Amino acid sequence: LARLNAAEQKAELANADAKLADLLKRRQQLDADLEELQLRRSQMNNADYLAKFQQLVLQSAELNEQIEAAQKANGKPAATAGDKRVP
Repeated sequence: LARLNAAEQKAELANADAKLADLLKRRQQLDADLEELQLRRSQMNNADYLAKFQQLVLQSAELNEQIEAAQKANGKPAATAGDKRVP
């Protein structure tokens, strides 16, 4: 599920520099991809679903590390534990 509601996403993007804004946009797209995958789960065999899910979660973890580093470099608070997702 998406981490932030639309208003929070707009505020976060508005306060970001160009690099961080790009990372945040990529995270929004990755969150949308995860949600779409979860909606299609019943149409996929379990092995394909799990492989794609694992790929997206790993990409998300790598991206979150980049976002946290960019936020830290900009003096902004890093993501909280509440940002974690469940399959």
